[in-house]
Amino acid sequence: MQQNVIDILEKYIRGKDQNQSAILEEIYTKNAKVLFDIKVDTIVFPAEIVGSVNIANTLSRDFNKRHDYVKTYYLTDQSKQFCADNIRDQQWLVIMRDKQTGEIKIGTGIYDWYFSERQGGCLAVAEHKITIAVMLSLPSQCIDLLNVLQQNLPYPWVETQQVITTLKEYSYLDDLSLYIASH
Repeated sequence: MQQNVIDILEKYIRGKDQNQSAILEEIYTKNAKVLFDIKVDTIVFPAEIVGSVNIANTLSRDFNKRHDYVKTYYLTDQSKQFCADNIRDQQWLVIMRDKQTGEIKIGTGIYDWYFSERQGGCLAVAEHKITIAVMLSLPSQCIDLLNVLQQNLPYPWVETQQVITTLKEYSYLDDLSLYIASH
């Protein structure tokens, strides 16, 4: 089961970041729900999305119309094991560019995943809660920061301490590193 869960998490990143909506349709159950808990006003999503097709449209097609250079990272430590039907408090970090304004957006929060078993024993995402705790918008001149961060962080899995250490090099990213360190 652990490998199936890891495969699903990695497919989610690939589908979302690389605008491959068919992948997202595949990993969610037909009637899956995505719930948002957005604690910032620098990014907008609906409170709830129902159905794998709608989820794929919102998190892949629509999202990638507005953003490019998207990389989402799972923050982890080596002791974390995915062996349950649910994953709670999975920290994430995203680094991307807003296509319209050129602003660099760097955010973090929590994913909660709830799986159900499909026929044949494979898991699929039945419910997914996305908490967006911090989302910084930096001027377009910070494109070099986007490139440096994306080149220096392993993708999509990165050690939490490596992220904290990297972000601390930039004082204007303190909100991110403080949130990550406290969770």
